[in-house]
Amino acid sequence: MDEQDIRRIAKQVYDEQATSDQFAVPAVPVHYHNNIDAPAFPFLNLRDVPKSYYLKANKAVVVNETETGLTFGALVGVTNYYTVAKTTNGTTAVDVFDSAGAPYPIVVTGVFLVSQDTTAGNITLKQAANTVVTIAKGTVSGTLVGGVSLANTTYAQGDACTIVSSSAGNATVFITFTT
Repeated sequence: MDEQDIRRIAKQVYDEQATSDQFAVPAVPVHYHNNIDAPAFPFLNLRDVPKSYYLKANKAVVVNETETGLTFGALVGVTNYYTVAKTTNGTTAVDVFDSAGAPYPIVVTGVFLVSQDTTAGNITLKQAANTVVTIAKGTVSGTLVGGVSLANTTYAQGDACTIVSSSAGNATVFITFTT
């Protein structure tokens, strides 16, 4: 495919009837003989750049249904994962978020820890009074250990989310969740 073919295709793709929610077609790289990739053409007529991004949060740029331009569309099949890290305080329970509990409904998807000392013990993540996972912390500082079997992973907004050690040994616990 040469530069002329790319220009012809881009002209076909460009939608002269574009709405304000559509974008111009971006530049397409063309390989030149001197091993430098350069755009075959700059942005086409920027009159189609949206006048506002208001109310477009969590939207993605997608090809429109007629395949003639780009528009904002809903994110489909996307799950946002978050990770929070907290360090245990011996046998004293530590709030993962704060004393108000989970800030919104969450589902825990994974838990791992890094031991902070050489004292063995079990580190437990709890959802209110229920155990989510217990991980055996070994006697080697800096060791990474993952939770194998999770239960009670669904938290309502405000549910207590705590970590605690069965001994004076401490670990930094990483909790991954979705909302």
